Amino acid sequence: MNFTKATLSAITLAAAFMMSGAQASVIDTVTSTTNQKIGNDDVFTYTHDFSAEGFVIGQTTYIDGLLSVRLTDRSASEGGIINIGNQSALISAVTNNTQNQPAPAGSYYNIALNAASLADLNADGKISFTITGTSGDFYFAGSTLTVNAADAAGDVPEPMSLGLLAIGMLGLGAARRRRAAK
Repeated sequence: MNFTKATLSAITLAAAFMMSGAQASVIDTVTSTTNQKIGNDDVFTYTHDFSAEGFVIGQTTYIDGLLSVRLTDRSASEGGIINIGNQSALISAVTNNTQNQPAPAGSYYNIALNAASLADLNADGKISFTITGTSGDFYFAGSTLTVNAADAAGDVPEPMSLGLLAIGMLGLGAARRRRAAK
């Protein structure tokens, strides 16, 4: 009887562990070592490429993401626009006197990827953004794109179903032994 309880406890713990789902978080970071200057009417473009982070066309699906762009400046009166997919964010008042400061100095602009931007990223594992200067000048110091990938549930049997099946089989076996012992 002790063996059955111990076995059932071990199986229950294993099933609980198997049932815990997770999402893989993937990060692509670029840090500009040259502090790319962006002036009035200048356009700067950068592409985040996840092919080196394990992206596989048709198998990897990113379900959400956040682009964080760090800009620095050495004087006031600047403006611009960050565009990614069909989304945009206005740039204004980049923190002054931060051009030669290491991270985290500067101003951060965060854009959560919408469905259209995620579809663009999921098409080939790449997504570009542009920064257009509209007044004054400032510097691109780096960006981080963090995305969460969906679990690849189609490749292996669902852990919850396997765990429930194992617990059910153990229960049937225990009931059969109990009847045979009477």
